[in-house]
Amino acid sequence: MAAGNDFTRSLEAMKATFILTNAVPQKHGVYGGKWAQLEGAGHDLAATHGTVWVVSGPVFGGKTAVKTIRPDMVAVPTHTYKVVLLVHANGDREMFGFVLPNIDKPTGTLDSYTFSVNHLEKLTGTRRGTRNEPLRGHFGAPRVWGRAA
Repeated sequence: MAAGNDFTRSLEAMKATFILTNAVPQKHGVYGGKWAQLEGAGHDLAATHGTVWVVSGPVFGGKTAVKTIRPDMVAVPTHTYKVVLLVHANGDREMFGFVLPNIDKPTGTLDSYTFSVNHLEKLTGTRRGTRNEPLRGHFGAPRVWGRAA
């Protein structure tokens, strides 16, 4: 789920993002709305506050069978997540976790989709820490996340 415009260092790097293993089916209302807003806010943070590391992916939640797209049976996630680690020039770190429902028109501000990294680890069954140490706590979103969609 790495955006092509994050790899402008070369044409080869940008082309490498257009592969199936870097894609997750998202409703247009998510991809063209809140997800695009979230990616833009990440770019703004990188440009104005320091280094930004991003991890994103699908969430398959609920007790019902996973919806698939035929003929290749591509699984459609119920949600998508993004974890943003901001490393300031002085070494201070801030972490933000977001979970967006894969629905036609998500409402509210991006701040309403913030979750603790702990919660994201439970949803996805993965750990987002370094050296296999989980990153704990709830990290509120900076003001840049609240901008209008």
